[in-house]
Amino acid sequence: MQTAPLSSALPTARLTPAQMALVGFLSRYQGGTQALYARHLRCWFQWCEDQGLDPLMRCRSGASAPRGLPRDAGSVHGSR
Repeated sequence: MQTAPLSSALPTARLTPAQMALVGFLSRYQGGTQALYARHLRCWFQWCEDQGLDPLMRCRSGASAPRGLPRDAGSVHGSR
């Protein structure tokens, strides 16, 4: 079953830069992968909104990251 692209479901004139980045990121995936990433990113965006933070800004310390998110989600294992 084919579905319409994610970006076609959102009015781009009303999107913030962070939401536009989210749409662009998710458009590279489909099916279960896209759904899983979308769910995780919704949680991230909500947590950032609750904290008054920009979801695109990376903080140096993961000490205040929401429970369940890895402290250094941006690093690749074995790259240290």
